[in-house]
Amino acid sequence: MKATKFNAKDLIPENDNDFPDFSPKSIGEIEFLGKETIRQIVREWRWEARELSKEIRAHRTAASAGQVERRNILILKKRGVDNRIKALLDLEKRAGHKPVLTTARSGDWIAEGDPVIFYCIPCDGFAPRRVGFLRGVLKEDAGEFVTIQFTEKLHGDDCLDGYGVNLKYRSIQILPLADYKYLVAHPEFARVWVNTTYENYARKLGLQERVDCDEFLRDLATANPNL
Repeated sequence: MKATKFNAKDLIPENDNDFPDFSPKSIGEIEFLGKETIRQIVREWRWEARELSKEIRAHRTAASAGQVERRNILILKKRGVDNRIKALLDLEKRAGHKPVLTTARSGDWIAEGDPVIFYCIPCDGFAPRRVGFLRGVLKEDAGEFVTIQFTEKLHGDDCLDGYGVNLKYRSIQILPLADYKYLVAHPEFARVWVNTTYENYARKLGLQERVDCDEFLRDLATANPNL
């Protein structure tokens, strides 16, 4: 059976908060994002496939012409989703292992006690004693927010008596250690990762991301890979 071919933008779910308004121009652009991000795109399509299957089952005893037509439309839509999943799984096989976009981080993206890198910058009255990329550990994962703990006193605020920070887990200021090392070693990918993440997370969702992308990349270019 001949594989269905898709335009790159057709492989990204619509109205998805993980990938809002992400419109890749080529299949290669999706592949460049890496296995982990593609896997999360597949996850979103699989959710839609399950929802369609529920609707199809609900129409299995369709009696009227309108109900039969609706069921046939759902079946065709489900087939299209299945074909997209297959195309993305084939793409995932070819892609390399790379840091997942922060907007696509899943609930198990990191475990408490794991080493992380925090991009520390002054903002909104927060005046840290050190700036740049700092090593810490994930102290607490509270769903949307996480707490990072450091071995030295970083500020005079209340969070862990100055030894910690608390922020949203999808912020680019938090990097698992392996992701940090990869981004330092691969500046071309880092540029795409930062800009795509920022485009999705901040501008399109109307959220305030306090990191300047250009400044982040400049600091990353001179960062110590062996923190």
